[in-house]
Amino acid sequence: MEVRSVTSSAIEQRLAAIVEGCDDAIVEIGLDGRIRHANPAVRALFGYEPDELVGEDVAVLVPPDQVPEVTGAMLRVATGRSTDALTTTWQRKDGQLLDTSLRLSPVRDSAGTVVGVSGISRDVSAQLATMAQLTASEQRFRARFHDSPMPQAMIDPQGRLESVNEALCTLLGRTGEDLVAMPIADLTHPSDSGSADERLNAILGGVRDADTWERIAARPDGSALPVLVHAALLRHADGEPYAVATFVQDLTALRQAERALRRRESLFTAVVDHAADWVFVIDATGRLLFISDTLASTLGYRPAALVGSDGWKLVHPDDRSTVRAAVEATVDTGERSEDVVFRVLDRGGSWRWVEHTFTNRLADPDIAGIVSNGHDVTARLEAEQALRESEVRHRAVADVAQEGIWAFDRSGRTLHANQKLADILGLTLPQIDQLTVPALLDGDGLLLVAQKLRDSHEPGAEEHELSYQHPDGGVRNLHLRIAPLDGHAGPVGSLA
Repeated sequence: MEVRSVTSSAIEQRLAAIVEGCDDAIVEIGLDGRIRHANPAVRALFGYEPDELVGEDVAVLVPPDQVPEVTGAMLRVATGRSTDALTTTWQRKDGQLLDTSLRLSPVRDSAGTVVGVSGISRDVSAQLATMAQLTASEQRFRARFHDSPMPQAMIDPQGRLESVNEALCTLLGRTGEDLVAMPIADLTHPSDSGSADERLNAILGGVRDADTWERIAARPDGSALPVLVHAALLRHADGEPYAVATFVQDLTALRQAERALRRRESLFTAVVDHAADWVFVIDATGRLLFISDTLASTLGYRPAALVGSDGWKLVHPDDRSTVRAAVEATVDTGERSEDVVFRVLDRGGSWRWVEHTFTNRLADPDIAGIVSNGHDVTARLEAEQALRESEVRHRAVADVAQEGIWAFDRSGRTLHANQKLADILGLTLPQIDQLTVPALLDGDGLLLVAQKLRDSHEPGAEEHELSYQHPDGGVRNLHLRIAPLDGHAGPVGSLA
């Protein structure tokens, strides 16, 4: 019996030491509701010294509105019924309310009779505040998730849709009930390559934390829906993956715009490459940004060989100032330039004459350059030069002829007359230039010339004799030979 008593006493001492050293506030309450013992931890939790609480009614620690709940729980424990831990509010000595976790258990005597209740309290204010913040955060997240205009979904580790928002339902043409628990693979259109599944599996397996890919989803009617998927792996605090958050972007409008752009580019390329006119685009410094196939092939270059090069090197040194002036004018005024004729160098080293205009499109983000349209005028200028040289030769011959030469158009206006004609008619060359044939001739001569003017398209020459009233008052008999003049809409006549 003595050994048993010592052993029992030792156990009681150890238990008392545990109670006294516990960080949780422990109070023993008698069946009359008064506190019989309090450990030192009540000092930090409730602001009381342990001795202050002994003998006080437990209600001193309980706010009035919490008394029924606490006393009811104590009564259940005192009568031998179990009760779960309570999250309740206690009141400190200074009146401050404190959220605590309260666990009640019966205190029994050696006979097993319940003689009181033990209450263990722990401050859970920080824990409850954190839970409240988490709850609020979760509510905000769910509100943002469900109300977001961006289609979103949560995918579980098995690749099934765990939750979806209204925007995603609208995009896919399905209800939330249809989508939740559906394997994400079931939403894939047959035309999809399947590479997106591998990338999603890499995230679900924790190989990647985030990724972005394109996917072709299937609508209920079987139509294809191109989308861009942004996915991010969500992990628990211990690092274990628990879901994948996905954001879905509809690419339909983008794909339509891309197709329209490709059509416009194809049309533009076809028009430019098959047009008779030449087209090139330069930046403000003269660097070539674009050159049409027609222009490049005519000059003997490949377009790719010219793009990015200095366009001024292709312009004849004597013409650069003229072209620069036209370019600077369109940059300053924003208006299209007048036609500019200049020479450009072909691949064979020859200079070709071109006629171009310049239009300022530097402010257009799709062009960002100066557009030039034009064509090759080498053949035209060479023909004009040959004609001028021919006219010079013919005029030289006419001027030394021993008979009067007179060229006029179909209206009878003088195109050219030599000095011999002026001598025959008794007029000066300036006088003849200002007069018409009808003003100088009359009678048979006028009728003859009028008929030849009317029939100037008929080949062959005619010779006639006619009278002319000379300015000196006399009458001259003239021999007229008249024939069509090539290159002019009228005849030429010779008088002697």
